[in-house]
Amino acid sequence: MYAIAQGDGRLRILIIATGSAAVINLVLNLLLIPRYGMNGAAVATCIGYGVMVVLHGTAALQIGYNPFRDLRLKRIGVTAAVAAPLIFGLALIVDGAIVSLLIIPQLASSSTLYLPYGRVLSNRRRPLRFLIKLRALSPVGLRK
Repeated sequence: MYAIAQGDGRLRILIIATGSAAVINLVLNLLLIPRYGMNGAAVATCIGYGVMVVLHGTAALQIGYNPFRDLRLKRIGVTAAVAAPLIFGLALIVDGAIVSLLIIPQLASSSTLYLPYGRVLSNRRRPLRFLIKLRALSPVGLRK
């Protein structure tokens, strides 16, 4: 989106959108942290990022690019439905902050990464093209 805006000479609208979201985040942090501590910071950050998504989407539409056209809500929903029980279930079982940081992100990310790539690999017409692209992206290539 930034490249499109820069090429079109309309980068200013994206800078304003990002700056506005940052100001909203800062103001909410100043208001919420003294009263709610780190929970207030988390809420302020979530709201700030949410506002940034909306402002960037609006800015992109004004530039002539629709970032939500190819939004895959079904895939996002399935990934969330698989990852959420795994993440929250493991958080209840695993005791200790350090152990949680070592185990939960790795298991959750590996389970959610399978969904988009497992579908591509199971398609009989695409595996070769997928592997060629993967080899091109990998600095060391694929090993057998």
